[in-house]
Amino acid sequence: QIPVPSDDPDGGGDSSDSDSDKTEDSGSEWRAESERPLQEEDAESSQSDEDVMDEEDLQCNHRRGDEYNEEDATTDPITFERLEEHHVDFLSPDNQFKACFNTETLVDMGRSRGFFCLPPAFYERVQPHTVKGKIWLEEVARILRLQGREAGALRVER
Repeated sequence: QIPVPSDDPDGGGDSSDSDSDKTEDSGSEWRAESERPLQEEDAESSQSDEDVMDEEDLQCNHRRGDEYNEEDATTDPITFERLEEHHVDFLSPDNQFKACFNTETLVDMGRSRGFFCLPPAFYERVQPHTVKGKIWLEEVARILRLQGREAGALRVER
C-alpha cells in the first residue's frame, strides 16, 4: 500500500505526526490513487470488516454514505476546475472520505507558498525526509509522469 503525498519540490516543514514513522505496509493514512485501504486480515487493524472497504467504492470528493454528486466527483475542490484524467487522491485515515486534486493545483500551491503541503487542509508542510512526506511527493511525481510531465516530476522529487 502506498500513501498519498502532497506536492512541493522544496518540501520542508514541521510535521509532528507520529504517522511519519509508518512504513508503506503499516496501514499509513495516506493512500495513492491505485492503492487499496487496509485489508481485513491485517491483525493490527482496529477497524471492523464493515469499515474496511475498497477505495474504489468511494467517489472523489465524497464521504462514505453520501449520495453521489457528479459535479463533486469530477471537480477539483480547491480550484473548482474539472479533474484531470490522472489526478492525486487523498483517502482519510478512517477510509471515510476521499478527496481528489489536479496536479496543477498542487504544484501551483507549492509555487505560491514556496513549499508543498499535505492534504486535506494543506496547512502542514511536507517534510520530504519523513515517510508521509516522501510518499506524498512520490505520488505527485508519479501522476505527473503519467501526464507526460517528466520535468515537473523531477522538480517535485528534488
